[in-house]
Amino acid sequence: MKEQDLLWIEKTNGLMGAGLLLVSLYWMSWRLSLSILIGFLIAAANFWVLKKVILKAFQKQSSGQVGKLKLGMALVFKYLLLFVSVGLSIIYFNLHMGGLLIGMSTLVISMMMLGLKHIFLS
Repeated sequence: MKEQDLLWIEKTNGLMGAGLLLVSLYWMSWRLSLSILIGFLIAAANFWVLKKVILKAFQKQSSGQVGKLKLGMALVFKYLLLFVSVGLSIIYFNLHMGGLLIGMSTLVISMMMLGLKHIFLS
C-alpha cells in the first residue's frame, strides 16, 4: 500500500466522521454525538500511530536495520493504549455503545472504500 493510499484513507475517514457527527445532531443526543466523536478520534489516532510505526519500520528495513523487537514492542504498546483508551472512555464518559462503534467503524469503511476504488477505478 502506498503512502498516498494511507493519506486517502485518513482524509476519507475524516470526512465520514464529520458527516456522521453532523447526522447525529439530528437526534439531539449529546451522548450519541460524543460517543461518535470519541470513537472516531480513537480510530483516527490509532491509525495515525500505526501508520507512523509501520512507515518507520519500512524505512529502517530498507537501510538494513530491521529491529523486529522494537517494532513488536511498539505495536504491543499501541494496542495496549488502544484498549486502555476505549475502556477509559466507556467508563468515564458514559458513552453510547452504538455511537462508539459507529465512530470507530469509519476507519474500516474508509479502508473498504479504498479497496473498492482500486477494484473499479484501476
